[in-house]
Amino acid sequence: MNKNIIIVVVGGFVIALLVAIVVSSGLKKDTIQKVEKVETATILVASKVIFAGEEITKENVKWMEWPLSNMVKGSIKKAKDMKLKDIVGERVKTRIEKGLPILKNQLVDGEDSSMLSATLSPGMRAVAIDVKAWSMAGGFILPGDRVDVVLTYQVRMSGMRDNPEIQGTINKYASETILENVKVLAIDQRTKKGKKKEEAAKVGKTVTLEVDARGAEKLFLARSMGDLSLSLRGVGDTTVKEKKQFTTDVSVSDVMKEITRIQEDTDGVRNVIRVYNGENVRTVPVKGNVDKD
Repeated sequence: MNKNIIIVVVGGFVIALLVAIVVSSGLKKDTIQKVEKVETATILVASKVIFAGEEITKENVKWMEWPLSNMVKGSIKKAKDMKLKDIVGERVKTRIEKGLPILKNQLVDGEDSSMLSATLSPGMRAVAIDVKAWSMAGGFILPGDRVDVVLTYQVRMSGMRDNPEIQGTINKYASETILENVKVLAIDQRTKKGKKKEEAAKVGKTVTLEVDARGAEKLFLARSMGDLSLSLRGVGDTTVKEKKQFTTDVSVSDVMKEITRIQEDTDGVRNVIRVYNGENVRTVPVKGNVDKD
């Protein structure tokens, strides 16, 4: 083969190789530049399916880098001092699929009373009762607090005046705790604690409580029986009395007790012994004559 031809062939091959290297390098640079130009933001996404009414937890959400070019309007972006615990506890209005961004309008707005149903725990009911300042710890009860519900009512029973045991227990009025450790959902139309002092101190006229179906029945009936009052619980106090107790006008007032004793003396009913066990009073008849001295 001619020496010149060999030189031309080899030279052409070398030139083609160099051109290929230059082109490949240029393409890589363009690709790298394009990747570097993609801007992202950290947003909140569902790490598993979240069903309507469920709360946001550390287990069902996570932060993820998301391209700004594909950002969905209303996505929750992570601010400088924002932490996951700031969002935990919020409830969602609609089902959110795994991997999708969580939008602000999918969360229940605490000021939106029309979505109160989404804040209810499974199986619970929201029941509103009328209140006055004196019946709700002077107005210091706020949404999110825990309370006991106390019913005060007048007892009307036939034959009360003729039964010494009843006379020794109650004269006319009684009070008892009908529900314990109940969550306050809202005060009037407000479902969150006020941020301003003057707003937080505002005394409401209607309190909405979270109760089960049985508790709802009790509240509906109790509203017709007498006055309902709320007793504020301390933070973290979840104790519930095993034995139901009640308080009556006789157990509260020494005057009532003395009047009852005088009435029994007048009626000639002395052959009884009263047994006091805390707030409970039991009258036990005594057989035979009792020495009046």
